[in-house]
Amino acid sequence: MVSVKDIDVLTELLAGPYHTKLVDVLRWLESLYPGRMTITSGYRKHDTGIHGTIPCRAIDLRSRNYTNPRKIEEHINETYIYDPERPELRVAVIHDSGQGTHLHLQTCARTIRRVHV
Repeated sequence: MVSVKDIDVLTELLAGPYHTKLVDVLRWLESLYPGRMTITSGYRKHDTGIHGTIPCRAIDLRSRNYTNPRKIEEHINETYIYDPERPELRVAVIHDSGQGTHLHLQTCARTIRRVHV
C-alpha cells in the first residue's frame, strides 16, 4: 500500500506525468519496504526546480515511515546513480527544506541502476 499525505498532494500527483526513471525507483523502493511509502509532495505546477519539470523527476516521501531513513537513503544511492556525468548528485537526499525532514527522490534521463557483481 502506498499512501498520500493529503488531497493537495493527491492533486499534485494527478496534475502531471512522471519520468519513467522516477517510477522505476519508486517501484523498487516499495518492493523492498512494502506499505511504508507516504508521498508528501510530487509535481508542483509553479515550481522552477525539479518538482516542476515535465515529466516530473522528483517526489518527496515521509522519512519517519522508515525505521532508519539514513540507511534507506544510502541503499537507494548504492543502487542508483543519478547521473554518471555528475557523480556528486544523488537520487536520494534526506533534508528539511522548510516543511520538515523528508526523503527527496530525484532522477534524470541518465539515471541508471548500478550493476552489482
